[in-house]
Amino acid sequence: MTDLQVRDALRAGACGLVLRDAPPDQLPAVISALAAGHLMLTPPRAGQMGRRGPEPAAGAVEAERLRFAREVHDVLGRTLAAVNRKSELVAQLLPDQPERARAELEALCVFARRSIAEVRALTRGYRLGDLAAEIAAVRSDLRVMGVRVEVTGTGVLGALPQPVQDAFGWVAREAAANIIHHSIAAACSIEVWTGRQTGHLRIINDGAGRRGSNAGSGLAGLAERLGSIGGTLVHGPGRDLTYRVEATAPLGG
Repeated sequence: MTDLQVRDALRAGACGLVLRDAPPDQLPAVISALAAGHLMLTPPRAGQMGRRGPEPAAGAVEAERLRFAREVHDVLGRTLAAVNRKSELVAQLLPDQPERARAELEALCVFARRSIAEVRALTRGYRLGDLAAEIAAVRSDLRVMGVRVEVTGTGVLGALPQPVQDAFGWVAREAAANIIHHSIAAACSIEVWTGRQTGHLRIINDGAGRRGSNAGSGLAGLAERLGSIGGTLVHGPGRDLTYRVEATAPLGG
């Protein structure tokens, strides 16, 4: 399954299943079904969609499937986690606090519509913004989820080579997705700094372990991204129900 075939399949699904004017209450289910469906897309079905040339080797098909699955997970993970949490909150509030539920539903719709934009972006080849933009987006999303966020060290971002910024951007996205999905965090700190030859990103949140482990499956993929530029990823629980994710990469890029 080539990258082009997968993107053709995703484009077809986005056009056929996600209506531009879909009612907001339908968006979470549609988005989740669409993301899950394409993650489960089998090589034989992909091969029926405009296959050209010889059948690729089984190993290459599996590698491409895993690569694209990781891309879908990394791009949509944070937004879908927020959709899930907001949906739960709306359901809890609706019987006794309908006005507050309405306000939370409006936030849910914002996340849901952004998910549609992210799905469409995947069909064109998703590209991260710069690290400053990614950190700002993470801070904004966490605040909407009720998490206080403190960011330090943004003044050093310009010293980080672009490959390092890209890798750290993916780390920030995944860490935020795990905070939303796996914790009941009230506070989070994001710190960036440089050593003599290395750049560092550290994200710590409280409230870990109250909705399961903070160690989402995407962290394994992040270790691979960092390893490709000579970097490392360390993560794990700390004292007082905190969880730390820390990335290090050489400034040589």
